[in-house]
Amino acid sequence: MDRVLDRLERIFGRLAIERLAAILVAGMGTVFVMRFVRPEWAAKVPLVPQLAVHGEPWRFLSFVFYPPETSPIFIIFTLLFVYWVGSSLEATWGAFKLNVYYLVGMLGTIAAAFLTGQPQTNQFLNESMFFALATLAPEVEILLFVIPVKMKWLALFALALIGMQFLDGSSAERIGIAVSFVNYGLFFAGHLVRALGGRRLAVRQAARRSSMTQASAKKAAGRACAICGARQEDGADIRVCSCEKCGGKARDLCLKHARDH
Repeated sequence: MDRVLDRLERIFGRLAIERLAAILVAGMGTVFVMRFVRPEWAAKVPLVPQLAVHGEPWRFLSFVFYPPETSPIFIIFTLLFVYWVGSSLEATWGAFKLNVYYLVGMLGTIAAAFLTGQPQTNQFLNESMFFALATLAPEVEILLFVIPVKMKWLALFALALIGMQFLDGSSAERIGIAVSFVNYGLFFAGHLVRALGGRRLAVRQAARRSSMTQASAKKAAGRACAICGARQEDGADIRVCSCEKCGGKARDLCLKHARDH
C-alpha cells in the first residue's frame, strides 16, 4: 500500500488538501450552529441515498460535515478531538496520504448508504481516523477528564462499543459499520499482520529463553564433585577441571579438590 501511495503522491501530490482536519471541524461547527438557526438547512447535510440521487447530489460531500448529536458543551471537546486526531495524522503521514485515507473512507460510507438504503453520517469515518492514529501511536497519552490514558486503551474501548453495536444492530447497521471501515482495512491490514507475527515470534522466543534458563539452572543445580560428591545445590563451589590428572576430560570438582587433586 505504501508503494502505491508513494507513486500516487508523485503524480497527484500537488492536489492534496492541507489542513484537512481544520476544514472538517469548521464545517461541523457551522452545521451544528445551523441546527439551531436554520434546522431545515442542517437536515440537508446527512447522506440520504434516495435524496442524493434525486436532486440533492451535494449530500455525497456534505455528510462529512455532519456533527454528532450532542450538547453545545460537549461539541467543543468533540471538535477539538477530531482536529487533534486529524492534525496528528497529517503530521505523521503528510497531507496527501491523509486525503487518500479520508477519501477511501468517504467512498466506503457512500457504499454503505447504498447497500443498506439507510442515511449515513461521518461517525464511523471520523472513528476510523482515531483508530488509525491509535495504531500508529498506541503509547501516546491523552487527558481524559484530567486522567492520562494511552491511545491503545481508548481504541480498545471504542472497538468494544462498536462491536456491541455491530452485534446488537440490524443487518443494515452491520453492513454500514463494516463497509465504513474499509479505509482502515486497506491501510493497516499489513501492519496488523506484521504486528501479530512479531508478537507470536516474541512469545516463542521468550518461551525458548525460559526453557533454556530452566534447563541451565537444573543442570547447574545437579552438579556434584566427582571425588567427594559435594553438590552445588548444597552450597559447594563446583568448578570444571580438564587437567592431565583428569585425563583431559572435563570433570566437575569442588573447589578444594580442584586445587589439590
